[in-house]
Order: sequence, then C-alpha cells, then structure tokens
Amino acid sequence: MKILNTISPVFLLLIASILSFYFLSCKSDDGELLYDNNLTPVILNGYNVSNDNLTVKFDTTTLGNIDPNAKFAVRRLFTFDNLSDVSKLTILNQKNNEIILEKIIPNKEPKITYNFFYLDGKFQDIPQKSDITPGKIKLKYLFRPLLTNTNKPLDIVFGKFYFTSKKFVELKRYSNLKPYELSEDITLDTLGNFEVYNGIRQIVQLKAYLYHAGTSEFYTKENGFNWPPATTIPVPSINVVSSKLYIFSEKPTGENISFNKNLEL
Repeated sequence: MKILNTISPVFLLLIASILSFYFLSCKSDDGELLYDNNLTPVILNGYNVSNDNLTVKFDTTTLGNIDPNAKFAVRRLFTFDNLSDVSKLTILNQKNNEIILEKIIPNKEPKITYNFFYLDGKFQDIPQKSDITPGKIKLKYLFRPLLTNTNKPLDIVFGKFYFTSKKFVELKRYSNLKPYELSEDITLDTLGNFEVYNGIRQIVQLKAYLYHAGTSEFYTKENGFNWPPATTIPVPSINVVSSKLYIFSEKPTGENISFNKNLEL
C-alpha cells in the first residue's frame, strides 16, 4: 500500500503527459500549435453591439452567452465524425430564442475560424481602425442615437477644453456624421496637457461635441436635453499617439445628455 501511494502521483503525472502529447503535439515553425488529426480547433470571435443577450451554439454544443455591448471569444477542440462534412454555427436572441444567424461551416479544414459583428439587429463585417501615425490621433466613430432617435446628419466638433476656465475652443470639425454609419478617418494632432489661457496655466482636455450639421447648435436642444460644457462623446487622451474606433450611444443624466461607450477598438 505504501508503494502504491508513492507511485500514484508519478503515475498520474505520466498519464497526463501522455494525454497532453496525444492531443497537442509540438509547435510548428510559425508558433502555431499542431493538433491531433482527430481534433479540430474552432475559434470564434465577435462583438455584440446591441441591447440583446445572445447565445452561441456550434452544432449541439452551447459555446457561451454574450452580454449586451460585449466581446465574445472562444476557442474549443472538436472531434467530427465522418457522417457530415459540415457543421452549423447558430446565434440566438435569448429574449425570444429566435435564431438570428445560422452559418454552415465546412468541418474538414485543419482549423475553423469565424468572426462576426452584430449591430442592432444586423450582422456586418467587423469595422477596422486606422494604423498608428506618429504624432497623430486617428479616430473613427459610429453613433447609435437610441434615446433621441435622431436621423439627421451631425457634425463632430473637436476642441481643447480648458479645465479651470471651463472654456471650449474648437480645433477641428468632421461634417455630416450619419447615425448608424461608420465615419471616415479623423486625424488630430497630439497636444500637451497644460496650456496658459487667460493668463492661467491650466489643464487641457480633448472634448468632442455633436452639433446640427453646419451649425454651432447642440443637436440635443430640440430633444429637451442640456449639454454641459464638460460633456463629450468618447475621446482618447490629448497627449498620446493613438488610433481608436468608438461605437457609442446616448443616455440621460437627469435633464442632461451623456454617452455610453458601447465598444472601443
């Protein structure tokens, strides 16, 4: 009995090593793991940019649930029988168990990868942000007016906000942002965090306002919401080189407007 107790952990470790070697072999030259011929890696990546809870299934296996305005990423190993050459990817809306996506995927590939982007009831290609440019801030936006339901084009007005003076000074305007459509590239210069304004050295922040197209009037005025000077749609730091893609929506804060950052890439 003492001998068995001594050998047991070593034996289990040996078995685990053998199984590990059986399922996953060594790495290839490019660093990818090589899988046993009977096992296929299934890699799913996606974004749920909606207010719905979703469920993802691969054939009869539930891979997971996706919260509203959240990212989904899963990697699993599957064994496929020889009865079928394809598998089915299904995405359901938990609210009514409605199937919102069915995708037939060949399962004879060495690796199965599928990416999806769900935006307010529609599947689209995953949007891409711009490459980093030295000394610049690169931005793209997609606006979801879920509160005001405005369908009018708007201007994004970027400016320096002097923290002590509560003063907004316009830097650049992007014209005709259409709701639920991705903007073109917007490029700004990086700036320092401090400047002298009205004789006072003060913090400078990057802010972005939404005006009616071609005006300096907040689009929220006709909807009964105030826009306090410190309010902004999502923006990065003013002094850091970056490239960002923001999907954002409205939310009320009393009688004031504010914004939810639904997704940042």
